[in-house]
Amino acid sequence: LVFALLLLASCAMARDQTLFVSSFVSQGERTPLWTGDQQYSTTNADYDREEGKITVKGEQNMYTLGNQARARYVRDDFMPQEYDPATVLVRGPNDNVSILSGYSYLLGLYPDGIEGVDLMENYDNLRSVPVTEQEVDRVRSDVGGVAPKC
Repeated sequence: LVFALLLLASCAMARDQTLFVSSFVSQGERTPLWTGDQQYSTTNADYDREEGKITVKGEQNMYTLGNQARARYVRDDFMPQEYDPATVLVRGPNDNVSILSGYSYLLGLYPDGIEGVDLMENYDNLRSVPVTEQEVDRVRSDVGGVAPKC
């Protein structure tokens, strides 16, 4: 599974040209959904999460990738220093691991805060949302991200 991070930014050039960057990043490391051999059963004792969930290492790896993108695009003034929902679009599959991977990546890209991120956008039935507020808070805690300002 792959989610696409589309980064749009205006560049302060003489021609006032709009530039476009597209970055395709795979999801973070996750626990297995199942194993074909009982000898290798997956339990919470084996991993830090239940089956099919992003691991702390997966969250941290995605955060690191986001931070590397920050070094390349934000620190060089290609993208704004602070998160702006009008300039960054994240698209991905509708599953827990992909959404939390993208969230971890964004926390690395903008470690000072990502106000305006809506993980629930376009969901008609909130019971079908594949991430919970507790999971989002856990990711923020695991990667050392800043809590959103209220």
